[in-house]
Amino acid sequence: LPGDRQARGRFVLTYYRIAFIDSNDGYASMFVPITLIKTFTVVDSSRLRLETKDYRSMELKLIHNKGPHFLKGIEMVVSNRSAKSLFAFSHKILPAPIRGWELARRDPLLEYRRLELLTSGKFRVFDNTRFEVCPSYPSHFVVPRSITDAHLRKVAQYRSLGRVPATVWMHPLTGATISRCAQPLTGIFGGRCPEDERMVAALRDGLTLRGRKRARSYTRDAKMSLVIFDARPWKAAMGNSVMGKGTENAENYTGCTLEFGRIDNIHAVRASLDALMALCARARKGEEDLSLSWLSELEGTRWLHYQSLLLTAANRMRSLVENGVCVLVHCSDGWDRTAQLVCLALILVDQHYRTIQGFIRMVECQWCAFGHKFAERSGHYSDPRFAKQQQAPIFLQFLEAVWQGLRPHP
Repeated sequence: LPGDRQARGRFVLTYYRIAFIDSNDGYASMFVPITLIKTFTVVDSSRLRLETKDYRSMELKLIHNKGPHFLKGIEMVVSNRSAKSLFAFSHKILPAPIRGWELARRDPLLEYRRLELLTSGKFRVFDNTRFEVCPSYPSHFVVPRSITDAHLRKVAQYRSLGRVPATVWMHPLTGATISRCAQPLTGIFGGRCPEDERMVAALRDGLTLRGRKRARSYTRDAKMSLVIFDARPWKAAMGNSVMGKGTENAENYTGCTLEFGRIDNIHAVRASLDALMALCARARKGEEDLSLSWLSELEGTRWLHYQSLLLTAANRMRSLVENGVCVLVHCSDGWDRTAQLVCLALILVDQHYRTIQGFIRMVECQWCAFGHKFAERSGHYSDPRFAKQQQAPIFLQFLEAVWQGLRPHP
């Protein structure tokens, strides 16, 4: 149980969760949603070891004669998960003061109006309800007004999976914007797209006079007013060019500079969490000499290193937009590291996203609507289309980064 304590009680198994009812007080002191079970190992006919996706590890010892049936029940429920069996599709929530996801789904343009993106005259809403230009983008997203639909379709052919630059936030004083997209299809020969270069330049159209002055003072460059922020390490971006993808050549984008976030891909993050969980399991077993090497071994998992990279990159984006420099951020396909960085930067720069309602809208808009692959990354249910090596704790990593930022600034 939490705190490495032991207790007697009874277990309750449903299709949604495992609950432990403590015999001492009659309260449920442990809940484990079935979808959060990462691995389970039957030690013997009465013992089961569980590891969850949110860092927990526990061992259940069943002393009742129905123990074997309970273990078989867990194995059946965990092994035969489907989308329709998930709690989210079956549970009927009672009316509440805050109606959860309806806050964002009620009006997809609500957030853009709050930011006054549509009243500035520099941006417009692109109608993507048929999902022809970008199947993994929301039904409506914001682009510069000077970019026509014909231009946008050409840009979609140049960006991976058609994920074109979409503006998601604008600073109320400087007019600096945060936009997101996927990597360009430059290839090893550095292919160009005039329409893409024109669209990136148009992302700066909303800059106010104050914003332009701040940008000149901050960058000490009268022309530089937009940073293309590639979340990947430079080597990874170059490696993608061999596959016909890659990153931008800043020389082709007037007034722009290119920066790299050095954040590794989903496979490195998954391996990092596995190493962290293994280290914590050793600590629970009370291995000798681990106390002497704990900090070095914790550093060796690189989990905190990746958290540091995320927070450093998000803070860099905050500093840029507050000083009148627009930011265009992407990783490879623009739905993992891009979502993490955009949301962390929004939390730092806009107090609205530090409220419950604002946080809900942000997750719905920047994660769900912009196509983060929750089902595949989380592995909550079995599907032949999902490869196990594509699972990664991307959203969990984001939540911990939020928590890391919240601790010193509650």
